Amino acid sequence: MTIAPEIMDRVARATVRFPRRGGQGVLIRGGLVLTAAHVIEWTHEGCMVLGEDARFLQPIEAGGRKLMAYPLAVEPVADLAILGSPDGQWVPDEAEAFEQFCEATAAVSLTTEEFPIGEPVPAYVLSHTRRWLTGQVTQWRPDGAAQLTLEVDEGIEGGTSGSPVVTEHGLLLGVVSNAGGTRGEPYRKGSIPRPHLAAPVWLARQMIESSDRPRSAEEEENAIAARSPAPCLNTARAVAHQPRTDQGEKPMSVIRLPQPVRPAKPVLPQLAQQIDDLSSNSGEARSP
Repeated sequence: MTIAPEIMDRVARATVRFPRRGGQGVLIRGGLVLTAAHVIEWTHEGCMVLGEDARFLQPIEAGGRKLMAYPLAVEPVADLAILGSPDGQWVPDEAEAFEQFCEATAAVSLTTEEFPIGEPVPAYVLSHTRRWLTGQVTQWRPDGAAQLTLEVDEGIEGGTSGSPVVTEHGLLLGVVSNAGGTRGEPYRKGSIPRPHLAAPVWLARQMIESSDRPRSAEEEENAIAARSPAPCLNTARAVAHQPRTDQGEKPMSVIRLPQPVRPAKPVLPQLAQQIDDLSSNSGEARSP
């Protein structure tokens, strides 16, 4: 079985680039970006408090746009990093731009499925050269191990770290964690972290709940608008998307529109009936 072109395109749109160190990441449901820990800059010295230090803001490139994301958690043993929106209180423009990207992009859903022990499962990797590599993943431990063994038909070169590894249905298995083979040679076999098992509990819960939750109507509208060559309007915002070219996808612009004034709600039927009853009772009391 091969991966369908429409799934390839959806995963590619959700894939981001980390230009500072090289490597990729992928947007998943819940407004989170997953990548390998060695792709981003972080520290274990105790000064990395959530949202408090601009030094750890990570520049990313997504769909031709330059954005900023903030590390929410780093798991160095599993080589997994989870990033989210910057704190809107001290970098509001960066936070808004990141949230607009999340709203306008169809995120990749995470799979939490456990696989038969020792049986290879088809997998696909989007490399940093935008080529799709075919391979397989294997689960070797029965206790829900936090990693799968990844083996690809072609060598994975440096720069593909953090790239999404997906099933034929486009569900995320994990991200590429190896930086390269021996002496810089491409490697064909390694391990990938399973995000929902390697991440902290509070983020793992958010990943699982977001992946299980069906997309809302507004999320569907925003995602469709982002892929549409014509502007698509709703009551909250207008998203204008220009068609793709050979040079890549042009940046999208998001225009905020004021919320429409909602008409006053009619009086509830029960309340209206109570008022009529009170009026009738009052009239009867005054009758001789």
